[in-house]
Amino acid sequence: LLLVSIFSQIDRILPFILAESIREELDLSDTELGLVTGLAFAVCYALMSLPLARAADRGSPKIVMIACILVWSAMTALGGAATGFVMLAITRFGVALGEAGATPSAPAIIARQVSAERRGRAIGLFSMGIPLGTMIGFAGGGALADTIGWRGALIGAGLTGGLIALLAMVTIQPTPVLARSGE
Repeated sequence: LLLVSIFSQIDRILPFILAESIREELDLSDTELGLVTGLAFAVCYALMSLPLARAADRGSPKIVMIACILVWSAMTALGGAATGFVMLAITRFGVALGEAGATPSAPAIIARQVSAERRGRAIGLFSMGIPLGTMIGFAGGGALADTIGWRGALIGAGLTGGLIALLAMVTIQPTPVLARSGE
């Protein structure tokens, strides 16, 4: 789950370190770049977090998480193929959609699989992915942009996310569906 958190954060912040290269190649205005890196992501994430969290709570958080990792990873890779503002914005919506479901799935998995006395540590480890992913994303994203370009960085991050989904599928134990009271 720590790796999921790290790669979620990497894919979230990569466009920030790659912004100038993306803006120049796609001839984006500062407004368009701001919409793609901020609003396009934030609106979708905010709108989809609660319904996807509910799906994780009521069903299998493992399945929700894996599906969401695949969505955000595919959209990150497709961002590397963007030819303009609209396509880039759509891929950022997709990244936000995937992350909106993967993020709440992790605490649902932790709650079902980790004993109460170890749960705080597990959530703390999961939460460490935010600063670690930010650090790796900025440093690694900048280095990748210098060596293989912004497109290669996004495609590489997306492909790596596919491997993280496979790892999650193999390592996360099945999560039982919780009984709902009052229904």
